[in-house]
Amino acid sequence: MKAEHFFENDLTKKIWNQYDRRLKHLLKRIHKEEQEEILLEIQSHILESFGQEKAESEEERLMNAIDRMGEPEIFLRPIIADKYLNRASKTLRPTAVIKGLYYSFLTGFKRASVAMLLGLGYIFVFVLAFIAVLKPFFPHHVGTLKFNDGSLTLGVSLNATGVEADYLGYWVIPIAAGLAVLIYIGLTKFLRKIRRGES
Repeated sequence: MKAEHFFENDLTKKIWNQYDRRLKHLLKRIHKEEQEEILLEIQSHILESFGQEKAESEEERLMNAIDRMGEPEIFLRPIIADKYLNRASKTLRPTAVIKGLYYSFLTGFKRASVAMLLGLGYIFVFVLAFIAVLKPFFPHHVGTLKFNDGSLTLGVSLNATGVEADYLGYWVIPIAAGLAVLIYIGLTKFLRKIRRGES
């Protein structure tokens, strides 16, 4: 977004360039193509508002147009969340899922609730994968462990004294890993369905 093409006044160009740098800083973690698409959309809205503004000075018209757009830290959150969640629903990448949920959590109660539920689901997936990975290294501390006092632990126990039985034994590895994969795919398909419903 080159200010020279739109504005004549040096102060107006400076205001625009500062705003442009602020937007780019907030968008720096998303893909370049997505970044350019968002910047062009914002530019279009601001320039349209700038053209309709009645103030006399060019810089005042631009400042009013920017004010009407709102704080970028607030209006960009749902846009960034949408980009990440859209990418996550297509690629199944955990990093895109985490970033999308994080930005969704910051955008309002409804989105935050969905993000929290999905986040808990993904935490459960992580726990299952963690169990599958740890079992070979700590066989007496991980699994479906029954203790002498009758208590049962499914997962990880720091204290292995008094373990009477491990019901699943090493079968916990394929079961936990398989469940983790199935739940991860299920959650991501649910995310994809939500994305389609919003579009």
